[in-house]
Amino acid sequence: MNISGLVIDERKIAEGIYGMVQDRGEEGIVGFGMIPVWIHDTLTKQLTEKVKSEALEKLCGSKDLSLVEAELMGLKFDEPKIKTIVQEIIHAIVCQIYKVASEKGAMAV
Repeated sequence: MNISGLVIDERKIAEGIYGMVQDRGEEGIVGFGMIPVWIHDTLTKQLTEKVKSEALEKLCGSKDLSLVEAELMGLKFDEPKIKTIVQEIIHAIVCQIYKVASEKGAMAV
């Protein structure tokens, strides 16, 4: 998946997340078409930081500026656009999580 110049391997991420789901014994939750809240919260936090970092790198042309430094300098992000991008990425990852679960015979619905 390529979204706003950010290349995401949603399949690989989904496989890793589903492995964590299995480790926690939560396959049944996914099997019934739901995603544990910790997955959504973690993905939202991590992807928001990643999208902002990529945007900052494109804007400044440097990886040396941190998000904290950017905020201290008064740089603002287009939060609605970032939220939309993050939601699109999460949706793609969740679809792949269901696909991984289905391939393992764990989907009940």
